[in-house]
Amino acid sequence: MQIDLSNITCQLEKKREFTEDTNAIIGTEIRLSRKKLSLTLKAVADETCSVSYVSKVETNSIDPNVQYLEEICDKVNIDKKKFKELKNSIKTINDVIDAMYDNNLDKIKEIYENCKSFENYRHLILHLYYYFTTGDYYKFNKVYKQILPLISTLSEVDLLMYVFIVGYYAFEKGDTLDAVKIFEELDEFNINNKKLLILIYAKYLECLVRLNSNHFHTIKEKLLDLAGRVSNTKYLSLAFKLENEFNNRNLFIDSFFEIYQDMSNTDSNMYKLLKKEAKEGTFYEVVFAHYTDINKFNLLADTYASKNILEEYTIDYLKLKENDIVESINYALDVCLPEAYHRGDLLFITYFKNEVEYYYSSQSKYKRACEVEQYYRRFIKTTNYCY
Repeated sequence: MQIDLSNITCQLEKKREFTEDTNAIIGTEIRLSRKKLSLTLKAVADETCSVSYVSKVETNSIDPNVQYLEEICDKVNIDKKKFKELKNSIKTINDVIDAMYDNNLDKIKEIYENCKSFENYRHLILHLYYYFTTGDYYKFNKVYKQILPLISTLSEVDLLMYVFIVGYYAFEKGDTLDAVKIFEELDEFNINNKKLLILIYAKYLECLVRLNSNHFHTIKEKLLDLAGRVSNTKYLSLAFKLENEFNNRNLFIDSFFEIYQDMSNTDSNMYKLLKKEAKEGTFYEVVFAHYTDINKFNLLADTYASKNILEEYTIDYLKLKENDIVESINYALDVCLPEAYHRGDLLFITYFKNEVEYYYSSQSKYKRACEVEQYYRRFIKTTNYCY
């Protein structure tokens, strides 16, 4: 699924302050219902008001006349029951935020089941998160596209929820650069809901670990401050855990050159780091095995199941390297390195960059090695990475 990043960030930048007024959110529901019925603005406005008036109602730009509003709602099949559901739906949104905060998937499912028959746009946001947690990306994509044309009309809390879920999705799918841009925009908001803000900072921090970004410590302090004020030990622990991971990744990136030395040297920093982090089912376990126990590596590579496409590419690369070094370097250049740059994960970028550079240097192709290094340095400089 391609995220419409420019549209999302544009709406975030110009969003007004949120007020929980039923008439201020009914316009979004009118637009959704009108589109479902394939009605034009003119058809809805006919014999009631002007086309521009309906447009302003849909974008929540005016406080509509009660009589006009009732006639418009009647034309798009929004009855009193549906209007009441929409009025009370802010409680559902807050319940979802609470369940997300507690990572209570059973509660999410319960809310989803209770609201499954509702059709207003706020419940679509709940459906979006439910499909994301259950891994039903076909339905997730469908609902994402349903809500996207409405985002210019969404109230602040709805927009923030929608955008957070999309950012979370981007992170989980490995599109870290897109996720960071989304969380950067969310960080600019004065968000009153502390639970939602903690969720945003927690996921933002995970993105920054992956990117090895200089901004990591700023967001970590924000998360620590907020989690400390509400005495949430779970998110305090998460901040410290991510700090440890961030520091370890820095050490790996700084020490990657040692991977080309004799890995039987148990005193080397790289050997110690890999051994420490080579936990079952991790990228480090596979790389460590490749340089210390090729039989174990082959066994791991054949059985390894990873959600991270970069880890899968690394395994494919290392398997190729055992048989054909030239083919493996071509694979690194054509597939692994471009994908690593696209995803923005500095650990993998540095790993493949060093692999290619080392090969070119060993073949006395110093110009090619310099080109790889120069591109890497430009990327680091323009993307605010630690270096």
